Amino acid sequence: MADMSGERAPKQYQFKHAEYVPYIKEAEGTIEYQTKKGSYDPKTQEFITYSDSVGVPTIGYGTTGKSTSGFNVKENQRIPLYVADMALDQEIGEKLKSVNRRIPVFNNLPEKLRIPMLSSFYRGGLSGSSETIKKINKGDFIGAAKEFLDNKEYKKSKKEGTGVALRMEELSNALRQHGQEIKKAGGGRIMNLTKQNYNTQRFI
Repeated sequence: MADMSGERAPKQYQFKHAEYVPYIKEAEGTIEYQTKKGSYDPKTQEFITYSDSVGVPTIGYGTTGKSTSGFNVKENQRIPLYVADMALDQEIGEKLKSVNRRIPVFNNLPEKLRIPMLSSFYRGGLSGSSETIKKINKGDFIGAAKEFLDNKEYKKSKKEGTGVALRMEELSNALRQHGQEIKKAGGGRIMNLTKQNYNTQRFI
């Protein structure tokens, strides 16, 4: 576990999972956005704890006490930018382990699908939809796109006009597009997908 005080953290943090970082930072709130809402102090280059939509203390890029990376987030806490980056990278690493366990072909999917899928696991969206994951593992990406939006969280967000619905729609669209590309390539609906037979498909 990294040190949240920043005392032993490197000044320039080097991301291990850099390809996912820009997308997740945008989804969780860029520095510019967090500066406007008061959860980032540009003078000290520190993030400040805020409460999320359900009152959970959150800091940096969606890091909470419930994050699988194990950081201890407290009220009125302040952490340097590089520590927030470290927390983000460690959380991405944990989510990558989770998504690969549940979706064995994840690393073989195109980047334009992998990135929003990982971001959804980071937020707890896709990871909480077992039916969507089942359809993905069967190769039914179009069915997965429809299933993913068939839940209370999406409908509530759509009604209230919050950003959750937009992020969910983005993943749904990416799943649908991938499914359509499979059909165009003559793959149709691929059942019982495995790493071995997935790599033989022309749409990779």
